[in-house]
Amino acid sequence: MLTEPGRCATLPPMTASESAAVSLRSRLIPVGLVITAALIPGFGTDRAAASPFPLRLADSLTHDFCFDASVPASPSVERQRMRDALSYLDDATDFSDLDGGTSCTSTRDVVFFYQSVILNDPNVRGYAPCWTWINSWVCGQAWVIVSPVAISAQSYGYGQLNYEINMVKTIRHEVGHTVGLFHDYADDCMISGRVPDDFKYMVYNSHNIAHINEY
Repeated sequence: MLTEPGRCATLPPMTASESAAVSLRSRLIPVGLVITAALIPGFGTDRAAASPFPLRLADSLTHDFCFDASVPASPSVERQRMRDALSYLDDATDFSDLDGGTSCTSTRDVVFFYQSVILNDPNVRGYAPCWTWINSWVCGQAWVIVSPVAISAQSYGYGQLNYEINMVKTIRHEVGHTVGLFHDYADDCMISGRVPDDFKYMVYNSHNIAHINEY
């Protein structure tokens, strides 16, 4: 399950049907992993030990995105962090981004959400389920769900800068899952959990950038 641990409380949770659907889809992911490893040439021991093959592939190199109504337009920083995450992906990798605003059609690659309690677990900071599978390993639409309340609670006592670094890190971490990255223990945004005040946790390291471009 692609989650980032933390703490939580306040925004409305998923409905029971939404939560059940996400849970069902997350249980299907290991099947995709097995099929990916078996059918796509080149997956093997040459990749990082923490992520020997991508959890899933994006359906194209254009990553268009939109904002669910749960992500407020004001203050503008709330959506800007997400725009910046896709702009950074555009600048750092072979992917290009396209801002769809609040027009969240079924063809959007990424839909951003805010939610206080993700998967009914107050310790989850972010989650990136594939909502629409094209086949067993290619995702047509991913949801990037972030809990700013969880991140705020976990960053409590460490200062505003730490909160901001962890918000940006979590968004980019979850976006990383949408382009094939899995959790790792390296010195970039794909590490799990709260990070200290260091801007290296707001970017992908060269190893992960190479993986993104390879997929």
